[in-house]
Amino acid sequence: MTTENKTFNLLDERWIPCAMLDGTTRTLTLTEIFKEARSVARVVGDDPLQSASILRTLLVIFWRAQLTRGELQDADPDTWWEDRLLKHDDGKDLDLVMDYLDDCRPRFDLLDSAVPFMQVAELRKPDESIPDVDRLMPDSESDYFALRAGPGKQSLTFAEAARALITIHAYDYAGIKPGTVGDPRLKGGKSYPIGPGWAGWTGVAIVHGRDLAETLLYNTPAEFILEHSDTEQDLPAWEREAHTSVPRHKTEMMPDGPCDLLTWQARRVRLHWSAGEVTGALVTNGDKVIFKNQFEDPMTAYRYSKNQSSKTTPVHMPRDLDPSLTVWKGLEALLIREDVRRSTAKDQPADIPPETVSWIRAFQGDRNLVGKQVVVELIGIQYGAQMSSITNTISSKIPMQLGTLMDDSALRHKDLVDVIEQTEKAATALGQFGGNLKDATGDRYEFDANLKESLLQDLSAEFTSWIASINQESSVEGKRREWESLVREATLSSARRLVRSSSPQTLIGKIRDTRVVSAATAYDLLSSVLNKVLPLAHPPKQSLQTPDPEGVTA
Repeated sequence: MTTENKTFNLLDERWIPCAMLDGTTRTLTLTEIFKEARSVARVVGDDPLQSASILRTLLVIFWRAQLTRGELQDADPDTWWEDRLLKHDDGKDLDLVMDYLDDCRPRFDLLDSAVPFMQVAELRKPDESIPDVDRLMPDSESDYFALRAGPGKQSLTFAEAARALITIHAYDYAGIKPGTVGDPRLKGGKSYPIGPGWAGWTGVAIVHGRDLAETLLYNTPAEFILEHSDTEQDLPAWEREAHTSVPRHKTEMMPDGPCDLLTWQARRVRLHWSAGEVTGALVTNGDKVIFKNQFEDPMTAYRYSKNQSSKTTPVHMPRDLDPSLTVWKGLEALLIREDVRRSTAKDQPADIPPETVSWIRAFQGDRNLVGKQVVVELIGIQYGAQMSSITNTISSKIPMQLGTLMDDSALRHKDLVDVIEQTEKAATALGQFGGNLKDATGDRYEFDANLKESLLQDLSAEFTSWIASINQESSVEGKRREWESLVREATLSSARRLVRSSSPQTLIGKIRDTRVVSAATAYDLLSSVLNKVLPLAHPPKQSLQTPDPEGVTA
């Protein structure tokens, strides 16, 4: 790193890419984004993980400003929240942020020599070598899967580095890291795995409003923040004493609250720059967080873990996203509660929805809020073996009326959870149909998981459109029949395509235990299962012996 006198303060330099309500894209400073929050549609980073990491950092700034300078400490949280949400011309809550940021100004300088933003000033390897900058971008460490390759990997602008720095604390993979001077965990010159960044354990749920100002409030469960965030103890990274290579705790520790957790320093980092660009980055292990029964993140659901629970102590874990079932499992995680659960889970504690969703649901019946349009975004990450590499980014958006989250639409949470379960059962029946076709050819029966996942993926877009169409005036039976009919036709259409591409032997079938196993019998079985799973879409009986709308005749 050169000794040039340089500064890059995030309050003054433009580094946050934003989609604006007027359709343009602008890059804003940390100060500008709060001043113009009513004009910003959303943060748009280089990928969904980066966008989520930056937004969660903005939320912590917003929370700290309200807790230390605003009325939240002494106000009724319900009244405070609703007043802030509905008073569009009242920018008081955002004005407070300016004062807060000004007091914290020195800690937001990315290049400060003593307390650089989210870094350790004296962090160094025993041999003083400096790793390449691509370590700051885990996706770029492979030339095959990189968003940036070739010369673009050699250096980063300061704005790019700031975005990547926030993201790596949240989502960095596990694995062996370089050893650093002063780290008591150093073994053989290496720092051994402590797990990924906190957000990597979770499925982050973001409720997006019309603009950033609304989004900040939708993701601020005021009562939860008041109860969990001690103003003196729950400090974000930039309000704490400057970190060193020494971890905050010898093993693992509970965060002091949501502000601490959402800015958790899972890594120790030091950027190195030259000629106005970041050219190197030392990234090693930081603080290990406890994730069992740790409920400080209001933007993630928590799942009951039977394997880790005992008779006296139930254990909940942060709920991550299944990459093949994002919309289905993700939405269910938002809606589930003690009295709304799958039929197979009645004998165990319920999963816990995100506090943000529970908070919004508490306003059920509020006519001022029910019809507001929101988009729920589900963001997660998939790691490779031993969580030591990143293999996939998961992102799904579900538009809906706020009343749906409040359980204040025609179809209530129990209806929606039932619909999700029905859809998964229909997809499972299609996977069984695929196995039966194999059986009809003489091969061994084998459930076709790819068919199930493919159908669910194909239905995802239809499902999000269907959810968005639900309002207070919707007919419960009408909407459910509409969806069940769509699922039935999509399932049977997939089955018919499979039959058309099957061998003659599949159509002829074979005798197994005195019964015929063929494409026709498999199709009839599938139809029968769908009649039970999707009762509102039960039409007159039709088999492959009858010409169908696509002209398929057995």
